[in-house]
Amino acid sequence: MDNQYVQNIELTDDELVDGYLNGDISSFNRILGRYQAKLFSYIYHYTGNRQEAEDIFQETFYRVIANLKFYKQKGYFKAWLFRIAFNICIDHIRKKRKVKILSMSQQFSSDETEEVALENMVASDAPSPAEIANGKETQRLLREMLGVLSKAQKEVLFLRIYAGLSFKEISQVLGCSINTVLGRMQYALGHLRNILKEKGVIDEL
Repeated sequence: MDNQYVQNIELTDDELVDGYLNGDISSFNRILGRYQAKLFSYIYHYTGNRQEAEDIFQETFYRVIANLKFYKQKGYFKAWLFRIAFNICIDHIRKKRKVKILSMSQQFSSDETEEVALENMVASDAPSPAEIANGKETQRLLREMLGVLSKAQKEVLFLRIYAGLSFKEISQVLGCSINTVLGRMQYALGHLRNILKEKGVIDEL
């Protein structure tokens, strides 16, 4: 069989994983090329910071390489990959929040520290992608829109819109049922729709 023909065959994720584990480095490069754009987009919008997104993106693939031999969920590589990225994002937010709280605790009395820490935790909850939007009004509107969503709703929204995952894949990433994912997405879109109506951006969505 012609080698060019073989290279052009659309192999499944699992076939590429097996190829890499059997010593074919190009198989991993193909997996990287297949998902790097959506993975980076998801991480970027989750963190709202390009440098942090690049660091998390690299860390994700370091962990993928280190744990690929333990990958057993055949047919679910994409969900497995985004689950790793999701966990790293959550760890990053927690560490970032802790650093901010510790930093503020050095500047305030005990009573003030508790109040500022709580306020900071709310402000740090799932950073808004508004920071990367163009225009102050757009930023303000996006912050207001995403601010009404719960952390769980934001997670579903980001995985759906920026990562392009199916609802089944999102359920695997978050470890909950498809019905739960659908419910969170429905509530998230409902909240955003109401805000857009209030702002006169739309009549119906």
